[in-house]
Amino acid sequence: MCYRERRLFVLDTATGKIVSNTTLLEPKRTKALAWSPASGPCYTFATAADYDIYIYSLDPFKGWVGCEKVTTGTVRRAITCLCFSQDGNWLFAGTASGDVLTVNVARRAVQLMHTVASGGIGAVMLSADGKVLAGAADGTLCLLDLPNGSAVSAPPIATVPGPISSVTVADRGATLLVGTQHGDIFRVAAGSARVSAVMESQLGAIRDLVWTADGSSSMATASDNGSVCVWNTALSHRGHFIASGGAGGEIRVWDLASREMVSHMKHHVMAITDLKVMIDDSHLLAASEDRTWTIWDMNTEKLSKIYRAAMGAVRGVAMGPDQVSVVSVGLDKGIFLWDIRKDAPVRVVPDAHLHEITCVAVNHAGTLIATGGADCAVKLWDFGSGRPVGMYAGHTSTVNKVQFSPDDNQLASVANDGTQVLWRFGPGGN
Repeated sequence: MCYRERRLFVLDTATGKIVSNTTLLEPKRTKALAWSPASGPCYTFATAADYDIYIYSLDPFKGWVGCEKVTTGTVRRAITCLCFSQDGNWLFAGTASGDVLTVNVARRAVQLMHTVASGGIGAVMLSADGKVLAGAADGTLCLLDLPNGSAVSAPPIATVPGPISSVTVADRGATLLVGTQHGDIFRVAAGSARVSAVMESQLGAIRDLVWTADGSSSMATASDNGSVCVWNTALSHRGHFIASGGAGGEIRVWDLASREMVSHMKHHVMAITDLKVMIDDSHLLAASEDRTWTIWDMNTEKLSKIYRAAMGAVRGVAMGPDQVSVVSVGLDKGIFLWDIRKDAPVRVVPDAHLHEITCVAVNHAGTLIATGGADCAVKLWDFGSGRPVGMYAGHTSTVNKVQFSPDDNQLASVANDGTQVLWRFGPGGN
């Protein structure tokens, strides 16, 4: 569908060429489309836009396509999804109000309406035996015998966490795969209705990432929705504890075996923006919005030293492999290289980004610095000279975290737009 030109194009998926095109009856954005499984010299498909349903007939050999609008009568529902019956005689339409409409394809008219759920219908799909599966915004999956009857399973055959946006039949009808608006996929056993997670995603901005210590094939991320799946803000090098920073400036250390808090440290008066565990697993770097970054002794739970930024919040800190050099970035758009034995930075790269720099990382060899900023850019810098090495564009929002892989051949970045980008610049990369 080309909304701007008010035209519909039909393409041959094998060749990529346009088979036919026609002018849309009304200039509305298409919200749903379904093809009829019925065979014949011509194809039938349907589309939905707002409150209207359109049924098309296509002759690919002549390049002809015709359209008729379905008569809805007194029924006025916003259509969200479509599905044809196995014989192509009926069209089922899910609505934003939680109803399923049954359309007589031959008559081009709505014949039945069934209320299924309190929320909207996000997906309709045929089950293996030809019944209609309807997934709703409240997470319920219902089974309807249409148009022969109005039998709705009570209670629903399954309920998944999150609004359902797609349903498909797998394993010859033995399994249903259910997708949600949260980006999760669940497996529903058709017989027992047992629900199990296939893939769970994260909602909102991704704030942090960490690579596994055993290689560069695995990494984990943390998101605004509070989900944790083997990832967090700072992981010990031996993997036995996790450190977390809070909005009130507190720092907490958690034992992974017992899952209990073992340390609580407080000095910063504003939010902690970054944490880094030093190689000895005894000291911790903390950056804060209060214009300072600090070094902590976790064994004694005492503050070792305070370093102050010239202007604005400190957004990120990274330690070099020599465990003496530290790089800090923040609101002032500059890169600051520190020697922890001194009180002032030993080198400054001013205006390294167009806007504030939000994160920083140093590779394991101590030769490169990576930064990400509010300008959506990821940049590489020479650690020794501070000169720019490269710039990468792959995000559409503020970059929240950059991290080198253990082999230093890859760089991962995550951003407010929810994307994770993997940059390869070692052997075999760019």
